[in-house]
Amino acid sequence: MTATRSRKEDVTYKKYLKTKNKDDCVFCTINEGNDQLIERLNDFKVIRNIFAYSVWDSQNVEDHLMIVPNNHTDRFSIMTSQQKIEYFDLLDKYEKLVYKKTILTNCKAIN
Repeated sequence: MTATRSRKEDVTYKKYLKTKNKDDCVFCTINEGNDQLIERLNDFKVIRNIFAYSVWDSQNVEDHLMIVPNNHTDRFSIMTSQQKIEYFDLLDKYEKLVYKKTILTNCKAIN
């Protein structure tokens, strides 16, 4: 996987990171009324990444959505069957809307 941002986008992203407490979850604050929220279901929400990469795998990025669990989890294996179904139904829905899917996990263990 190759992903890059323009210099301007990267500077904006790094400035944003400096304003956030590293222990706060930026996804938890994205709720109804936030322009980043695309849709919210029982177990997941679809959000727009305001700091998307400009190029991903040698292709220009027009829009970058993320499927984020409503509750913190550190691995798929502890999700219920219903949560897994909801997650993959969302992948299917957005794939039909011409979004390419790349499944990435970036988690921090919660003690």
